[in-house]
Amino acid sequence: MEFKINRNDFMTFLKNRTNEINSEQGFIHSKIDSWLEQIENGLSSSIEKKQKRKELIDLGKFIHCFNKEIEIIDGLCESPDFLISLNQKQIGIELADVVIRHNEKQKEGTLKKIFTYVESELTKEPNKYNGIYRVSFPEKLQLNSKNKRQIQIELLELIKTSQPSGTVISSIRKTPHTIVSIYHSEASVLGTLERATIENIIIKKEPKVSNYASDKFEEIWLLMVLGGVQTSSDYSFIEESITSSPFNTSFDKVFLMNFFTSDFFELITNK
Repeated sequence: MEFKINRNDFMTFLKNRTNEINSEQGFIHSKIDSWLEQIENGLSSSIEKKQKRKELIDLGKFIHCFNKEIEIIDGLCESPDFLISLNQKQIGIELADVVIRHNEKQKEGTLKKIFTYVESELTKEPNKYNGIYRVSFPEKLQLNSKNKRQIQIELLELIKTSQPSGTVISSIRKTPHTIVSIYHSEASVLGTLERATIENIIIKKEPKVSNYASDKFEEIWLLMVLGGVQTSSDYSFIEESITSSPFNTSFDKVFLMNFFTSDFFELITNK
């Protein structure tokens, strides 16, 4: 079967999609930039800063998807992760990353340390190398000491000069941004997001609800985030019962969001 694409329609689609992305990014930054600035001026380690930046961007995406009227009251608290305001209610937000394949998580942790080092080197020249870099590796690459060092060298060379010196990196793609951030991308998306994975996260987070109970919060929400670009959180299908059957929990609301596809669900709960 042959498909013909009208070039004018395609160009219009690309233009509209670009405008949508720019509008979304502008909105998210309007919500979180003041908190990002406070993180950069704080005394936390580079790893802690990166984690909190990631959580703030997740929260900004959630606000854009769920309700743009939400205001961030405290973007730096830890118990729970954020305090927001909606309809004159003060609400605590607890975040959780969704991991589907735990055997890939150790590999991602190693790469995260490498990326954090390279990011710190790039930020020594402010704004020069800003961007989000999506890195792919050969399928059977082993993360031994030699290769870990070579990844650092090649990343810096590729980003600074576009001239690779080896074979440990298959490709790197840059998206313009106001920060420097590097992440590992797999070409394929495999696996099923199972209900048991979501249940385990809720069970693990459940004891925190009673700890957070105070006059400060009128409600406590749980936001689970799929990164969508890492092997440990890639999925092809969501088990039907995740969206159709209730979960037992003390959280007032439970949400599941795929950051990169903007798939978004408010799960059914028995509170």
